[in-house]
Amino acid sequence: MIVAALGLSVPASGLAATPSPPAVPHLTIPSPLLASTPLAGFGLYRGQMLVDSDPESPYVFVSEGNGGSHVAMLDFDGTALVGASGLTNPSGMVIDGSTLYVAQCDGSAIKRYTIGPGQLTAAGQISLGIDPGTGQAFASGCGLAESNGRLWFTNRTGGGSLYSIDPAAGGPDGTSNLWAGDLLASSGSASSSLFSAYVYSLYRFDTTA
Repeated sequence: MIVAALGLSVPASGLAATPSPPAVPHLTIPSPLLASTPLAGFGLYRGQMLVDSDPESPYVFVSEGNGGSHVAMLDFDGTALVGASGLTNPSGMVIDGSTLYVAQCDGSAIKRYTIGPGQLTAAGQISLGIDPGTGQAFASGCGLAESNGRLWFTNRTGGGSLYSIDPAAGGPDGTSNLWAGDLLASSGSASSSLFSAYVYSLYRFDTTA
């Protein structure tokens, strides 16, 4: 349940120009993974990147985005380890312990994977079901974040309404009159703050139940 929301306005005219960053080594999707999994679509619209800095499993995850169907897992040296396929428009991602959650743009389910040493194993999905506000099947936005132990997403069939779901028990809840942008972020499951960006505004929601 969302207790409060704070809109933080960022005027377009107030955005200061920043210098170009220096050239640094970068990660690539090497040819071995491309040879075994068709990942040529990485970099499509709405594709995202997520870094897991856990010293026991330091990995980088990349989703293809709209028009894609894969998620790739790389190590910090840029070595492609494994790829997951069979998704539809994979985009926003969340890591909770050894579990990776992947949102699918306009999808009706959140994919779930178990992260192991150099492995990414499918572990089912979380069905979003029916939007209680509209009576229509959910078509989730591309963003995904975790706050206060729940996964947060927007519902495009509900005009951008913000919803949350318990990854263990399922059953989304929310309110059909609370609108949020599709770009969502938080500092982790234990955080009670959820951020949503839209145009020139940044919104902070208190997700304390």
